[in-house]
Amino acid sequence: MRFRIAVNTKLWLFVQNCFVVIGMSASGAVTGALVVITFVQVLFVPEKTTSEWDNVGAVYALVFFIPASLSLGGIAGFVAGMSWVRQHKSCRWGTATWAGIVLGLFLGLAWGSTLFRSQYFVNKIATVLVSASSATLTGSVASYVVAVRNNSKNRS
Repeated sequence: MRFRIAVNTKLWLFVQNCFVVIGMSASGAVTGALVVITFVQVLFVPEKTTSEWDNVGAVYALVFFIPASLSLGGIAGFVAGMSWVRQHKSCRWGTATWAGIVLGLFLGLAWGSTLFRSQYFVNKIATVLVSASSATLTGSVASYVVAVRNNSKNRS
């Protein structure tokens, strides 16, 4: 006998769709910020600088482009999540998907635990965004693996 919690199905699907939109928004924001950070690290390589004034450009690039990339990436992720929810039929997620989400949350929190203990609020936001993004990624991978496994079982 399986234990099931009695929850309104429409409410549960709404919560899952909210998780999809939030996760895709966080993934878009993190991806945008990583692109800017990578660009700044490649452009302002410490070995190539001749004076301390050469790194001023990197500071300005980070200060001005990180918020812009976070915002634009978040908006792009939100639009992608909303269009995904509107175009695809929702169904209840399986145990593997939820296990992937929990694993991703723990991995994101483990990675960002040093940032979260910092006194700066920006580091706390980065930890939350990375945790939500990694939860979305691992939950998606778990769903994909289950779908491929079920598809291969149906073919044989």
